[in-house]
Amino acid sequence: MKRTTSVLGLALAAALLLPACTGGTGTGVSAGTELPSVDADGNQIINVAYELPLSGGAGGWDGALMSAGIQIGLDRIRDDLAAIGVAVNPIINDHESSSDTASVNVVKDIEMYRCPVIFGTYTGPLATMAPVCAENQVLLINSRAPGDNLVGLSDWLYNTYPSYAAGSAAMADCLYNDEGYRSLGIISDAGSTSKSQHDSFLAAWTAVGGTVAADVEVAADATDYLSVCAQIVQSGAEVVLMANGDDSLTRRVITQFIQLGAGEMGYICLASGDTGYGAEFQVPCYTSQVRVYSDQEIIDTYCSDYAYQDYEWEAASTYVGTMVNGALLLKQAIGYCHANGLDYTGANLKQALDTIGTFEIMGGTITFLEGHTVESPIDIYRGVGSDIQVIRSYYEE
Repeated sequence: MKRTTSVLGLALAAALLLPACTGGTGTGVSAGTELPSVDADGNQIINVAYELPLSGGAGGWDGALMSAGIQIGLDRIRDDLAAIGVAVNPIINDHESSSDTASVNVVKDIEMYRCPVIFGTYTGPLATMAPVCAENQVLLINSRAPGDNLVGLSDWLYNTYPSYAAGSAAMADCLYNDEGYRSLGIISDAGSTSKSQHDSFLAAWTAVGGTVAADVEVAADATDYLSVCAQIVQSGAEVVLMANGDDSLTRRVITQFIQLGAGEMGYICLASGDTGYGAEFQVPCYTSQVRVYSDQEIIDTYCSDYAYQDYEWEAASTYVGTMVNGALLLKQAIGYCHANGLDYTGANLKQALDTIGTFEIMGGTITFLEGHTVESPIDIYRGVGSDIQVIRSYYEE
């Protein structure tokens, strides 16, 4: 289902969307520069940093879509904030899909740009930024990272994206109780994303009564997986978890399963941005998606105003939608501070999140739970050929 819009095209579109923003080093303000406190209309400016994967790893594709979501979200809340005398100035940084780069960027966000809130993405960079933000009383929002280690990591980190544990529990229940699978094979690599997916789903699968026929680790950069695929097939596994953060690896492995005639097996891809594996391979593929795209106005804006007509909405939705939801969350926190006569500091914005608790987002609400994790709707997709549909929804109101 994924069409042929290029990463370069997405990146260029993102650059056009955000004229005041750059990657890596923020907007180029030097240390000690006095930043403007009000805009041309007299609104108080709040600098808000966004740490995005504009390069490195899966970055570029992800980051461009997230950049579009930021602009759509800020466009949506601009008038409401102006009505209370506030304007958000986005500081867009490229963490290069790297914890090391994120550790440098977060210091600039705090010391140079004096941001009271930072929106972060990817598990590694967020884990690196969390203690720095806590030390400086800066609110850190997880916009798109499902790592279980982020839950309860810091009292200043709020996860607006469900963890692997939540997605795994939903997927395991659906596959065992609805689809009738009993025996699982697992293929993972040595990366941290793979380990998190592996451990979360294994726990959820055994909790519902499933058994594990084979559990194999592979090298992510290998090209020949036939022996591993044969091992899984011979184990009697009925469904296979592809525990990794690399769509290209998933495709290589599924291709070799099909070469062995294992097209009847089911294939699981947790928290994947791509629902199109089934159409590509004509085999049963299961993916979990955070439901953030039920707002038709956002879909129309995304597809028309930002020239992404050639990209499948379901695939892009979680990247765009979570950033839009971040803007909606921010608006409500700022509104709380304004209504209570509080300055827009990290501590006061944190107080807003703790006090409000449940927030209106696209298509519903999210509620912060213990450990600052979130409960929000998750859809399980099943794709075979061109027939891609939601077969079960979880955590609905």
